[in-house]
Amino acid sequence: MEADVAIDSALNFGGDVVTAALVLAGGYVAAAVARRLSHRVLQQPAVARALGPSMVRLLGTVVFYILFAIAVGIALIAIGVPERYVGAVAVLVIALLALSLQQSLANLAATVTFLLFQPVRRGELVETMGFMGTVQEILLFNTVILLPDHRLVTLSNGRIQESGIVNYSRQGRVMPTFSLTVGYGEDLTRVRDVIAEVAGADHRVLRDEPIVVAVDELGEIGVRLLVFAVVAPRDFWEVRSDLQERIKARFDAEGIRFAVPPRDVRIANAARG
Repeated sequence: MEADVAIDSALNFGGDVVTAALVLAGGYVAAAVARRLSHRVLQQPAVARALGPSMVRLLGTVVFYILFAIAVGIALIAIGVPERYVGAVAVLVIALLALSLQQSLANLAATVTFLLFQPVRRGELVETMGFMGTVQEILLFNTVILLPDHRLVTLSNGRIQESGIVNYSRQGRVMPTFSLTVGYGEDLTRVRDVIAEVAGADHRVLRDEPIVVAVDELGEIGVRLLVFAVVAPRDFWEVRSDLQERIKARFDAEGIRFAVPPRDVRIANAARG
């Protein structure tokens, strides 16, 4: 009798192991299929453009591990592990994850806000926390921004949300403002005409917006002017630099002088012995 009981127990346990193995295999396949499907859904142009490749991969991986973890739990129950133990382990794992991510919860909440309300998207020109550049990636806790000098800066999403974001791209046009100072002896009408002509000759400056040259300050050394020209966001840096260079060259050709601070020059004669 005891032998029969042992054989029955072994057969039952073997059957449970086979069932658990089948559950694990099926769970793995289901998780892999779900990950593939989630990638396919998240790689739709509109979604992928908002999330970025890193977030698409991350979300697909999260889907895979959640489903596979459920399969592991079912497999443990199939081989006889009490459900309360499996539930306790699951709660413990979730608690440890929450504890480890405690410092990052604010960043995670900000990321959810970014993805839902999209105050900033990948590829947009933004300014935040003293940095101005193009958004490369919005990650789970951080945002990566490409600066004009091709450096990459990674900023926490919580800090970005606290600091606020200046979005230069959302309206489809941006105004690369810069200043210059000319001497008091210069004819401001002529100066304005020259600047407007130089800016108007650049095909990247939008024609449906006026080119504005405004007096900003009557300073100690001259008249400080602000130049406003509207361009597409992608041309912001290039136009701002090119216009200043071309205006300088045109001023030289026209004999228009920039104001420079006066300098006192003292010549000391050495005593002859």
